[in-house]
Amino acid sequence: ESLDHESAETITITVTSTDSDGLPTTQEFTLNVGDVNEAPTGITLTDLNVDENEAGAIIGTLATTGDVDDGDSHSYSVDDTRFEVLNGALKLKAGVSLDHESAESITITVTSTDSGGLPTTQEFTLNVGDVNEAPTGITLTNQNVDENAAGAIIGTLATTGDVDDGDSHSYSVDDTRFEVVNGALKLKD
Repeated sequence: ESLDHESAETITITVTSTDSDGLPTTQEFTLNVGDVNEAPTGITLTDLNVDENEAGAIIGTLATTGDVDDGDSHSYSVDDTRFEVLNGALKLKAGVSLDHESAESITITVTSTDSGGLPTTQEFTLNVGDVNEAPTGITLTNQNVDENAAGAIIGTLATTGDVDDGDSHSYSVDDTRFEVVNGALKLKD
């Protein structure tokens, strides 16, 4: 059975020695239980969610658990090069963002190493939030219109580059002689 310095720094035992005639003597001893560095047992993260397209986002604060050694400090590292730990906060590196459409979640492994060099690792699955993204362009199937053609349909409008499934789009035009009806650009009557 092993001893634990954190439970008791000293242990008192009594040893009895008996000679061949059956005469005993006893002596009490106080043993000092040495304190050795013990590894931490876990890591917590205050949040597991991060929105897409948020470069340098702070995900949450890391904390090491289960380290019974008073006064131990901990340093952190993460196995995914897109992330870093600054002052105990897990964050995306500057200029780095995630994309929900590429991956809805990402699993990373964080290592906490105590001041005595003993590590513990913890796997975290981060949820990448889907944020509505603006479309990148508009196309028009025809860009020619005859003169004196009031009410003529010029062409059909379509939005391009919208990665968000299920988005609907509305159109407006800055010239009052035109209107958009059911996705078609036309001259007003």
